[in-house]
Amino acid sequence: MNVQLSSPGIGHGTLTSAGKATPIDSVSHNISKGASANTATQRISLARRSEFAARQEHINRQVTHAQRSIAFLDQTLDSLQELKASLSSSVARRATTQDTLEISLARVQAQWQTRHGATGGALGPDLSFHDDGAAQQSFQVRSLDMKSLQNERAEILTVYPRGAGKPSVSVLVDGRHRSDREWARRMDHALAASGISARITDERELTFTARESRWIELREQLMIQGNGHRFPAGRPARATAEATTVAIEPANWQTGTAAERRTTLRQVVQAIDHIQIVRDGLNHVLKRAGTILHSDSNVLASSDAAQTAATFDVALTQANDFQRFSTISAALRGLNGHRVRTVTNGLA
Repeated sequence: MNVQLSSPGIGHGTLTSAGKATPIDSVSHNISKGASANTATQRISLARRSEFAARQEHINRQVTHAQRSIAFLDQTLDSLQELKASLSSSVARRATTQDTLEISLARVQAQWQTRHGATGGALGPDLSFHDDGAAQQSFQVRSLDMKSLQNERAEILTVYPRGAGKPSVSVLVDGRHRSDREWARRMDHALAASGISARITDERELTFTARESRWIELREQLMIQGNGHRFPAGRPARATAEATTVAIEPANWQTGTAAERRTTLRQVVQAIDHIQIVRDGLNHVLKRAGTILHSDSNVLASSDAAQTAATFDVALTQANDFQRFSTISAALRGLNGHRVRTVTNGLA
């Protein structure tokens, strides 16, 4: 392009380009307009990237917890397979000493005890997967069940989740006839502030849930004070909380007698089957996460290119070649060659 400056043109605020006189103010306006369009595009792109980064962070955390859980399950499966082989030999009356059985069982028990720490809190006692690392422990409280709640005698129960003298919550058991679900909702509402939830199971059992990381403390410190009907009056009394929904309980397995070994063998086989199902589910979590990350990356790249092309299309409304050139130059400032080719292809 041959650009010539002439004194009259400059004097009257004009620029001569290929025989045409173009107001300099108009050119400046287009440059500003192109720069504004580029700024708007960058702002939209930044918002999309922030959303993508937050989503990616969540998925990365999910993947990390899934990988740690799979590693734990693989180690547990190895220990269980070893115990299964020892038990099978013993039941079949092949040469297996009691010491070998006890060593294999102790290895499984020790491995299971590391579950919470090894998985970062992602695998609960029932082997349910929590991608936020907030595994839950379900439990029941003795004397606080549906039968006692349906008792017609009214009573105010004061619950101390962290022991006497610590913050407490109160719930009125008014003796009115209510459905199981309604009682569970009342308990859930009253205990929510203390981080404990309540629900009714299919077996009509009142069950509570808290974060597993708090379970030991809760079990040791939970106290309840009543009016002498369901719980003692006068001072808080220690409440008995018992864990439920545990996937496997190797601490209860016995190998002392032939009958105990057969029973334990059945439990070991069931545990292996259960763990393999959970592991398959975690593999699916990893595959789905990989698909989402790949898809999000493609969408983000395509969206950036499409948004930039759309901004140019709006900005390039002037017929003058020089104005188009100035607008494109301002808008493409800072983009690398690959992005420039992507945008110009979109405009073609």
